[in-house]
Amino acid sequence: SMFARATYDFKSKYLFTANIRRDGSSRFAKNNKWGNFPSVSAGWRISNENFMKNVSWVNDLKLRGGWGTSGSLSNINPTNAYSLYSSAAGMSYYPITGAANSSTLGFYNSQLGNPNTTWEKDIITNIGLDGTILKNKLDFSLEWYKKSISGLLFPSVSAIGNYQGGASQPFVNIGDVKNTGIDFSLTY
Repeated sequence: SMFARATYDFKSKYLFTANIRRDGSSRFAKNNKWGNFPSVSAGWRISNENFMKNVSWVNDLKLRGGWGTSGSLSNINPTNAYSLYSSAAGMSYYPITGAANSSTLGFYNSQLGNPNTTWEKDIITNIGLDGTILKNKLDFSLEWYKKSISGLLFPSVSAIGNYQGGASQPFVNIGDVKNTGIDFSLTY
C-alpha cells in the first residue's frame, strides 16, 4: 500500500483534507493487481465566523462533508485468477490401456480461474453538522450518509457442465449494495 495526504486549515474556520491510497494484491491477475482509492473531506467551523461572535449560547458549530472510496479483497483465494489441476484417487485415475484392472494416474480440473476479478469498491458520502451549545453542556451531531459497494466478490453461481468435473468456481465481481441513512446523537 502507498498513501498520500494533503491537509489545509485556514484560521481554524475552513478545513480540507485529501487522501489517495494505492493498494496492490497478488490475489488478482496482473492487469487488476492495483486499485486506487481517493477521498476528500471539508469542514466549515461556523462558530469561528465574525457573525457568530455575539451568539453566546453556541460554543462550537461545524458543518462537514466527505466523499471517499476504499477497496476490499473479501478473502478471495490467492489462486483465484488461475485454473488449477490436481490428482486424486477416484477423480483422476483413467483406464488408458483399456485393461479392466489397469488405471493410470492423471489430472482433473480442480479450480476454474478468473483473471478478470478485481477489487470490491466502497464509495462513502456523508454530510454532517456537529455542535456544542449551552456553555459546553450539550453536544449534538446530525449526519446523512450513503454507502455504495460495487463489484461484491462471491464465488460464481453459474452452473458448471459435467465436462468440467468437480472444479470449484472462481470468485467474481457479482453484485452491488447501497445503504443510506441518518445518524443523530445528543449528549448532555
